[in-house]
Amino acid sequence: MTETPPKWPTIEHDTLAGAPPPPLTDPLPPAGPPPPDRRIGAGMLLALAAIKKRLTDAVSSIQAAHLRLIYLRYPVTSRAQAGKIVQQSPLAGNTAPGNAQGLVYLGAFKG
Repeated sequence: MTETPPKWPTIEHDTLAGAPPPPLTDPLPPAGPPPPDRRIGAGMLLALAAIKKRLTDAVSSIQAAHLRLIYLRYPVTSRAQAGKIVQQSPLAGNTAPGNAQGLVYLGAFKG
């Protein structure tokens, strides 16, 4: 009766057993571009002060900072604040990513 060879190579039948591994001929592929810079301030735009301005003036300030303008009415009890911006987000001097939303609250007199 003849002996059948094993189905899977073993160390005794492996041709590379005891031989050093083949040298690496191909270097690693070059790395891709560096990841985007996610630090605070990288690609960020400075929000401008819009508080105490009329809506038309605030529109130019917010758009100059490359922010999309969203405005909501905010009830105020003083007629002097009516028609002016009473709050904004982001606040003046803070940064926001480009094309972010600038939210302003327009004073609406409620007597």
